[in-house]
Amino acid sequence: MVALSIGWLFEINSSLTMRQVELAGVAFAIRLLVTWSWWRGRNWARVLVALYSGFALVRLFQWNHVHMLTRQLWLAEAALAIFLLAYMPRAEVTAWFTRKRGKAAEQEAAAEPASSVAEPV
Repeated sequence: MVALSIGWLFEINSSLTMRQVELAGVAFAIRLLVTWSWWRGRNWARVLVALYSGFALVRLFQWNHVHMLTRQLWLAEAALAIFLLAYMPRAEVTAWFTRKRGKAAEQEAAAEPASSVAEPV
């Protein structure tokens, strides 16, 4: 997603106002933050990625109204969105994002009895 954001920033041309360029920079910074948080397993980032993936697919309805570079970026984002929407609902992925972290996880691990493994006779 970050690579696609960089590609989108290269599409910026001189016809944009300084305000639009600043807004694009802020959007890029937000994408970096969400991508990093998603990579670290933050559940809120998973929700935002799922919402953005849906948006990337809906946005394809504007296909005839954009330039070729935008089409290529949107197509790449749509392919990534399809993968993410199929991948994120899996049980192990959901468990990764909803796991407990920090002191609460350490306390819970300490409270659980050690598993008893039968020793061979």
